[in-house]
Amino acid sequence: MNKLIKLVHHLQNVDPGIIKEQPKMINKMVDMLSTMIRPAAPTEDTAQLIKGNADNWGYTTLVILKQHYQAGIRTTSEEISEILVQDWKEQFQLAARWAKKNLPHIKQEAIDHAEALIIAENDGSNQPQVPTIVQPRQRQQANVTVATMTEGTGPGIEQATQGAHPLVQGEPLLAVEPPSEPRN
Repeated sequence: MNKLIKLVHHLQNVDPGIIKEQPKMINKMVDMLSTMIRPAAPTEDTAQLIKGNADNWGYTTLVILKQHYQAGIRTTSEEISEILVQDWKEQFQLAARWAKKNLPHIKQEAIDHAEALIIAENDGSNQPQVPTIVQPRQRQQANVTVATMTEGTGPGIEQATQGAHPLVQGEPLLAVEPPSEPRN
């Protein structure tokens, strides 16, 4: 039960639909990433793209952690329901005291949510209610020039297009497809 309380607590700290701003450690890493890359003769467009890339890394990290904690909550809830005794509330209170001792920033909301998950899992419903994103994150956009290769252009010749391009993507793809075979 202590593990479930910790998982709920950590999920509430990384879920973009719950938190108002990224955790401090993620923000520090985003800042570090955006300042580490220093191209020769940088332009404002390049600086925006580098910052957008770092922001996207931070958001992707939060999504990965969110998925990890949600999976852990599902698994732990199922494990608890298999061994739960009739009078489990006293054990839950003990687990909550341990969590408060070991996680000084834990909120009562996390403990209440963990208790509600146990009740939901063992009250006839089969699926625990794992928190989901309440509101999607606002996309940041910048007016930048994007160069793309088009058919009919020679090697190294690029066509530039103007417009607003998202700097922070939505739910990122975590699988990467191999590049297609070059044309002859």
